[in-house]
Amino acid sequence: MRYIAFLLFLRSLQVSGQFLVPAWMTEFPGELSEPSGLLVVEGFPWTIMDSGGAAALYQVDPLSGELLRTVSLTNATNVDLEALAMDDQYVFIGDIGNNAGSRTDLRIYRFPRAELLDPLVVAVEVDTIMFTYADQVDHTPAFDANAYDAEAMVAVDDSLFLFTKGWVSQHTRCYALAATPGVHVAQLRDSLGVAGMVTDASRNAVTGRVELLGYTWAMEPFLCALGEFPGTHFFSGTVDRLPLNTGPVQMEGVAWVAENEVWMTNEAFGSRPAGLWRSAADATIVEEHISSRRRSFPNPTEQVLYIAYDGVLTASSVYDRTGKLVQSLVDAGYRTLSTEGLADGTYILELRGDRGTQREVFVVLRH
Repeated sequence: MRYIAFLLFLRSLQVSGQFLVPAWMTEFPGELSEPSGLLVVEGFPWTIMDSGGAAALYQVDPLSGELLRTVSLTNATNVDLEALAMDDQYVFIGDIGNNAGSRTDLRIYRFPRAELLDPLVVAVEVDTIMFTYADQVDHTPAFDANAYDAEAMVAVDDSLFLFTKGWVSQHTRCYALAATPGVHVAQLRDSLGVAGMVTDASRNAVTGRVELLGYTWAMEPFLCALGEFPGTHFFSGTVDRLPLNTGPVQMEGVAWVAENEVWMTNEAFGSRPAGLWRSAADATIVEEHISSRRRSFPNPTEQVLYIAYDGVLTASSVYDRTGKLVQSLVDAGYRTLSTEGLADGTYILELRGDRGTQREVFVVLRH
């Protein structure tokens, strides 16, 4: 059923539509290959690293990508840091990643926002907010297939709001909990279909608008703008979902920097390095027929994919949905791709030639 839904979603994209066109700003250094959340403070981006990294925040130069400063969280751990948020007083760091849905140690750290403004601060002690989901009664592991994995968070007044990833449902659910240290229960507020998986959120402190960032199973990123909602009922107002015209990329962080501008970060994915992007939130929109990019066939395929490329094709690469290179051909002029060594699943095909680089999604499905 997951592949059927995925193919129907691809079909829905194969017509002309509106897209946001982000601009690439800078590449991040190699040690910041998995930026998983984003804040912009006085014009400088701050990020965190995904699971396995240090419990720390990193400040980056938005022009050169140079790592400028590291602030360690001395009494915190990084099980799966995924989200950043802030209000007038505090910075919040969400250790809320829950790929298997089995965690019982979900937590959010906080420390005074003023600490980031002091260039001499290199380490801070944090308060800890522990929480559980009110409606979760089963913690049986279900990797990439559970309803309690969250990577997005905003802070409003005395509350924190989490947005789940929606691996299977392609919906995001909003949970609310107190923004104070202690043990809390996150209460379900609402659900919204976004045709993808939400990876970050940011609230505009001036307008109150919320941007959700995410990507589809095909690694096609999108922004979902939420506006004109009453109070903090984010899904009760206008919803404007716009794909990002970047090609397949794993977008993981978003932050407002102006009334109508957001910055975004992506993890390293395939041949793309981690880095920083900028985009108008509801402008710089183009009309584009993306069906012209998806002409290799058959799709899904069992054994052979016949490649369509308008020009002289010199090389092709295949990446799995995590960005791992699984197949590479230097001479792809014969325009066929054997899938014999590929397991059933979703892949990114990257074609290179005299007409530039073209990327498209294909599915191997034998059963």
